[in-house]
Amino acid sequence: VHDLRNWLSVMALVAQDQGVALVPEAASRTGFTGVSFVNIGELNARHEVQCIWLQDSDDAPMQLLLKAVCSHFGLNSVHL
Repeated sequence: VHDLRNWLSVMALVAQDQGVALVPEAASRTGFTGVSFVNIGELNARHEVQCIWLQDSDDAPMQLLLKAVCSHFGLNSVHL
């Protein structure tokens, strides 16, 4: 089992016959050769996403974005 964060590295391992991988559909449009992509359809899968920002930033657009993200996902307000 490999845990990689870079999709090109993942596809390179697959191309070297080091296994198979679940990748986002967008990876199939990279033009990467030597691998086959198979659409497995809708899975209602969840994907962990993190939001990061510079500490002690008073950037108004960033604060608006964070408030919108928290509101959309029903999160308590984060420490800005």
